[in-house]
Amino acid sequence: MTHRQTLGILGAAALAAGVFMPIVAAPVLGDWNYYRDGHPEALVVLALAGISLVLGLLGLHFPLLLTGLLALGTIGYTYFNLRQRIEGLGLLEEAVQLRWGWSVLLAGGALLLLAAVVPGRRR
Repeated sequence: MTHRQTLGILGAAALAAGVFMPIVAAPVLGDWNYYRDGHPEALVVLALAGISLVLGLLGLHFPLLLTGLLALGTIGYTYFNLRQRIEGLGLLEEAVQLRWGWSVLLAGGALLLLAAVVPGRRR
């Protein structure tokens, strides 16, 4: 297994795991993850993680650039929409906190991009 394959597989795993990790904390409601919050984008990210895993296992590195960019774009779209909804809460805005799941999602996307662009070893 090459370094690029390892990066691709780790990126796909981080994306898939990140969907189920807390992204928002709110008083009384507790922690919410991407999947539980009802975002259809979570299913898109899960599908991209699955596709990326298959691509990584097959050693097809360049398409990981597309799946990584699509995943990061979807995550960014959700993040900015969520920030707008939080800003619209008025006094409750300060009580809602973003959690560490975002970091895992971003790391997964970044690993996919790295797997696509890091040069492989010549044999």
